[in-house]
Formats: sequence, C-alpha cells, structure tokens
Amino acid sequence: MNEVRGRIPVSLDGGVRQGTDVFKALALGAKAVGIGRPFMWGLGAFGQAGVERVLEILHGELRLVMANCGTQTVAAIDRSYVATSNTAKRLNFVTHVEGVRSLQEIDRAKRRREGITF
Repeated sequence: MNEVRGRIPVSLDGGVRQGTDVFKALALGAKAVGIGRPFMWGLGAFGQAGVERVLEILHGELRLVMANCGTQTVAAIDRSYVATSNTAKRLNFVTHVEGVRSLQEIDRAKRRREGITF
C-alpha cells in the first residue's frame, strides 16, 4: 500500500477471518475489507442468522482490538499499530519460536499450537 501513497483507495479482499485481520488491514491503509468466506460459513450453517452472528463476532473482535490498542475510532487506526517484517528488522527483533524466522511464520506456529486451522 506504500506504492499508491493514498492516490487510490485500496481494498483488502481475502484472508480476513477475525477482527484483528480487519484492524491490521485498516492500519496498513486499506479503505475497505472484504469478509466473504466467513459470511459464507455463517450462511451455510445457519442462514441469515448465521451471517448476522458472523458480523456480530467480527464487530466485537474489532472493538476489542481497538480497545486494547487505545483507538477510539476507526479513523484513529494507523500504521503505528502494526509491526511489519521491515519494522521488526529495523528494531533488530529476533525471535526463534519453533525455528521460525518471520512474523507470519510465528502467527502460523501459534495457530498450530492452539489447534486453529483455516
């Protein structure tokens, strides 16, 4: 998103499964976030009520992460709340969790330990 420098609106569509994903996308500069697959899961399982519940869950998770980060509004979410791999390198952030070397691998390893699969 650095490349467009605000000249065009950017939407993220894909990979969004929880409110923290929405927060990260907004922090990195997305103006909109698509959440199709969770909607389909809710629709397939419980129809309209399932879709409404998915929205409630995502909204609650987003509000929780915003509260944890101290952001009062969506407009207050900015890049400073997200540590990218470049940020980690600048801070000499070195982590060896189960032999992983990137933040994405750390997240995947954490999800494996917790039994979370997508």
